[in-house]
Amino acid sequence: YKTYIAVINPSATTTANVTVTYYTGSCGAGGQAACQTEPFTLSPMRRVAVSPTDKGLHQKLAIAVTSSQPIIAERPLYFSDNIARAGGFTTGSATVIGAPNPGTDWLFAEGYTGIGFQTYYELANFGSTAATASVKLEYTNGATQTVPVAVPAFGFAQFDVNAQQGNNPTSVSAEITSNQPIVAQRLMYFHFS
Repeated sequence: YKTYIAVINPSATTTANVTVTYYTGSCGAGGQAACQTEPFTLSPMRRVAVSPTDKGLHQKLAIAVTSSQPIIAERPLYFSDNIARAGGFTTGSATVIGAPNPGTDWLFAEGYTGIGFQTYYELANFGSTAATASVKLEYTNGATQTVPVAVPAFGFAQFDVNAQQGNNPTSVSAEITSNQPIVAQRLMYFHFS
C-alpha cells in the first residue's frame, strides 16, 4: 500500500500554511505520544504531495489536513494485496477528495458484496472523545440492518460490509450516523474484466 496526500492551493495571491496529521490509533490520547505531523507552506497556485512514509509510517492510519487558507486535498492510494473476497491477488488504485469537516451523518448510495467484491467503510475519529457509530445497511429488497461500531478517540475503525451480508442481496447502500463527529469513506476492492 502506498498512500499520498495531494494538496493544491487554488489562491492566486495567498500562501497557505498546511499541516497533515497522521492518526495511528495509538497517538494523541492521554498518556500517548502526540500524533506525527507534516507541516509545510504552499505557495499560491501550487500543488504538493506528501506521504505517511515520509514520517516512517507504514501502517493503517487516518489522516487529517488543516490549512490557514482554503485548499483542496485528496488521498490517492495504490495497492497490491491478496484480498480473498475480491478474487485473490488484487492491484489497483483509489482516490478520494477530503471531507471539509467531520460530521455525524454520512450517506453512501452504492456498495456491492457479490463474488469478486470486498467493501469496507473506513471510519476516522479526530476528536478527543470516543464515538459510537451506527452503520445502517439498506438492501435492494427493502431489508435494513443496523450495526454499532466503536471508533476510538484519535483513531479509526474498519467496518467489513461483506461480513454482514447474510442472506441479503449483494447491492447495498448505507447511512452512517455517529454520536461524535467522524469522517467516513467507502473502500471497495474488486476485479473487473
